[in-house]
Amino acid sequence: DAQGLYKWLSKDIHKRLRFNERYYLHPTDQSFTEMGRSGQGRCEDITNMITFAARSLALATAADYTPYWAHRDNNHAWNVLLDRNGVGFDKAQSHAAKVYRKTFAIQRQSLPFRLSEGREPPNRFMASTTAVDVTDQYMETSVVEVALDEKKTAGEKHAYLCVFNGGAWKAIAWTEIRKDGTARFQRMGRGILYLPCVHDGEKLVAVSHPVLLGNAGQVTSLPGKDDTRSVIAVAVSPKKVSPDTFEETPVNYLKAGATYVLKRWDTTTGDWTDVREHEAGEKAPRFEDLPVDGLYWFVLKDGKPRRLERPWTIRPDGFQRFW
Repeated sequence: DAQGLYKWLSKDIHKRLRFNERYYLHPTDQSFTEMGRSGQGRCEDITNMITFAARSLALATAADYTPYWAHRDNNHAWNVLLDRNGVGFDKAQSHAAKVYRKTFAIQRQSLPFRLSEGREPPNRFMASTTAVDVTDQYMETSVVEVALDEKKTAGEKHAYLCVFNGGAWKAIAWTEIRKDGTARFQRMGRGILYLPCVHDGEKLVAVSHPVLLGNAGQVTSLPGKDDTRSVIAVAVSPKKVSPDTFEETPVNYLKAGATYVLKRWDTTTGDWTDVREHEAGEKAPRFEDLPVDGLYWFVLKDGKPRRLERPWTIRPDGFQRFW
């Protein structure tokens, strides 16, 4: 049957084409000939090769991707087998904030056709004119409605919902700003931290508080102005599993002797502000008087410019909850 054949050819392609992260440095996807010669590639290359193989056997397949993971860094692409209704999903990727599907058709409702002349999308993923949103084929989704800062959105027509990836906020969804100064983002993945922004043509500008979309669809704002409490911070990032190699990266705990900076998201400035420095020792540090509705980031003081530490909130028991 189609499922059995698709599973067989996917396994066969993975033997022929091995994942190698060095190909993230390749400027484009490899061609069929290049992949045959190298025998290696990144996730997009493997996805393309499986697509070639599946279509040669008359299997209805599609290439899906998430522009940026919300719980880790980087992004991912993969294949799905479609049913007779054109529906397909990969359960292993159902924790993405957004999933888009590549098509051959020009999507006239896509962002590039809606932007004012001369205004560029915030990134290359948002610049696609042929992708469709299929997030709701993967999971239960929710509408995220937020009130925006009128001063910061003056003159702007579109708002973006961003996830934290690679030490920065990255846009993964867009919508038009409504007349009442709010924005409604459709089909958003749950259990994820988001930041509403606008793009001024050069950079993203935060225009509201960070928000948490819970697993049940509830939206919680993080203005960082609520009652305070103490928190014990022991790590800068949680355990993670690579979607490419399936290798597990353990919890990144504080290293004795290293100096870290505790940062809090400041909605007024739309940026991270330093709370205090801490030199790690054998005892876990306890930070006092932190707003319970704040968003925090614990980073190595002398770390690389591309920060890979993850943001977190305060759990009811006074420990970190990473996002």
